[in-house]
Amino acid sequence: MKQDELFQAIGGLDEEMLAETEEETGRKGRRLGVRVVLVAALLAGLGVSAVATPLIRNALKNGSLETNSLAAYTPTNPDNGHSYEIRTHEIRVEIALDETAPEYIETFYIPKIPEGYPQHYGGLYNQGSLLHCVWSMEGSCDQDITFWQTARYSYDPDEIVAIISTPPGDQPLAEMRTYADREGYYVQQKPVAELPGKHIFFWSDGSYLYRLELPCEYTDPQIEEIIASVATVSDINAYLMSAE
Repeated sequence: MKQDELFQAIGGLDEEMLAETEEETGRKGRRLGVRVVLVAALLAGLGVSAVATPLIRNALKNGSLETNSLAAYTPTNPDNGHSYEIRTHEIRVEIALDETAPEYIETFYIPKIPEGYPQHYGGLYNQGSLLHCVWSMEGSCDQDITFWQTARYSYDPDEIVAIISTPPGDQPLAEMRTYADREGYYVQQKPVAELPGKHIFFWSDGSYLYRLELPCEYTDPQIEEIIASVATVSDINAYLMSAE
């Protein structure tokens, strides 16, 4: 079976067959579970693992960026006494969560991090509904890779999910993009004053919201490679640590 035929097969699973399967199992109202089993069988026949392809559905509907009207200033540099005026921009995203999306994280995901980025921090918050991990380039505190995974309990479409900065009068690049078959909301923060630049990408699979931040030097192929590497982990405790 070809990959394009796989998704046609998934979408066209016979409803009568599903109903018969429910009757045999005696689990009415659990058609989703039956469908998952059948989908898994199709994936196995194609030679594709659920771990290798963790995020099939794109559930992020849109994003928005709002510029604050008041000026903000960077902290005064103790070495040269300088402080810079900046403008801050608030980011919000809207996702279409599945009805069965868990309140708290049940399946954890982590990206594959390039060599030279030892993990600096890993924390689990809000009763296990928000995962936050940071990897820092060796010898530099300004070149971080940061990953968030958010479950329903911690997600609110009206809340700010990130704040970025620009020089006065500048508007950051913000648009819907697709990386590694994940359609999401992309925001670019260029270096400003003494703040490092970064790429930010939000996406969702209908169960969780994901956010990845990468240094501004990363190219589109590098961004895509790391996003494509996001996969399940069997033990999240190996990634939980206090800041070093």
